[in-house]
Amino acid sequence: MPQSERMSKSERLGCLYLTFLKRPGGLSFEEIRTLMPLAYTGEPESARRKFERDKDDLRKLGLQLRHYSPGEALPHRVGMADSHVYIPEDVPDHLNKIELNPSEREALAALLLRALERESNEDKREALTSIYIKLFYNNLPGDLPPVIPTGSAGSSEEPRLLHTVQEALMKHRVLKAIYEPASGRAEKQTLEGRGLIYYRGRWCLVAHSREKKDNRFYYLERFRDLEMLEQNYRPDKGFNLKSMSLHPLGISIHESRSIALEIASDYNSMFSNFLSGLQEDRVQKVGQEFRIQTTNERALFRWILQRPESLIKLDKLSAARMNEFLTEIQELYN
Repeated sequence: MPQSERMSKSERLGCLYLTFLKRPGGLSFEEIRTLMPLAYTGEPESARRKFERDKDDLRKLGLQLRHYSPGEALPHRVGMADSHVYIPEDVPDHLNKIELNPSEREALAALLLRALERESNEDKREALTSIYIKLFYNNLPGDLPPVIPTGSAGSSEEPRLLHTVQEALMKHRVLKAIYEPASGRAEKQTLEGRGLIYYRGRWCLVAHSREKKDNRFYYLERFRDLEMLEQNYRPDKGFNLKSMSLHPLGISIHESRSIALEIASDYNSMFSNFLSGLQEDRVQKVGQEFRIQTTNERALFRWILQRPESLIKLDKLSAARMNEFLTEIQELYN
C-alpha cells in the first residue's frame, strides 16, 4: 500500500482519542481495525503490537486504556472477552477548548475538504461534513472558510444555492424562491432565513415563509430558482435552531413522550446510527438502557417492528402504546 494511503501517527492518535471518547464502553481490536482500516494494516498480531505502541502514546495524552485478553472477565458486562478488548479507565466528559489561529484554521479546513473529496463512503462523508460544520460553520462570518462541502447526494447547483443561502443568512437578506416540494407542484416563496441544517447527506434551510406565515424546512436540491433580494429582515431573537429537527423521532406528531428501552448488544451500533442526528438532549444512555424523549414514538415502534429480535425491554407505558400501534397495523393489513 502506498505511504500516502496510510494514516500518519498524529492522525491515528487523534482518531483513536475521539473514537474512545465517543465509545466509553470500549472496543475490541477487530472493531478498531474496522473503524480505521488504513491505520492497522497487515497481519493481525503485528497490527495489534502497533496499536499497543499507540496505546502508550494515548496514555501520555491522558487517555488510559485497560486491555482485556480473550477469556478475561469484562467489567460491567456479562461474560468474558472473546477477543482483545480495550476499555478507557477514565474518559473525560469533553475535550479541552482548542483555540486555532487563522492559518491553523485554514490548514485544518483544507485537510477536511481534501479528505471529503477522496472519500466515497456515504457514512464517512457525512461524518467528515459534520466535523467541518461543527468546527467552522458556527463561527463568525468573517472566520468561515470559503468552501463548504456539499455531499455527493446534492445537485450540481447545490454549491451556488448554498453560497446564496449562507450570504443571505449572514446579511439578514430576504430570499425570493421557487420551491418544488415532494408533492411536485412548484411554489413561489418569500423567505426569511433562520438557519441551515445538514442531515444525512442533505442541506436544509429553515426559514420563515411570508406566504405560509410559518417556519418551514426547504431542502436545497428542491429549489428551482433562488435569488437574494436587497431587502433586509429583522432576525427572530426567540428562534432556536436546535429546536428544529429533521430526525423522524424529532418530528412533532404528538406531545413529547419519554421512552426507556434496552436493545440487544448485536443491534446497539445499528440503533445508535438510527438515533444519530436527534438532538443530544433527547437521548440518554444509562448502563444498557436508552432513554429517549420523542414527539414521534411511532417512528421508533416501526424501527422495532422491522427488527423484533433487537428489543430486550421496553417500559410499561410505551409497551402498551406499541401494542396499540401493532393492533392498528394488523387491522390495516387484515
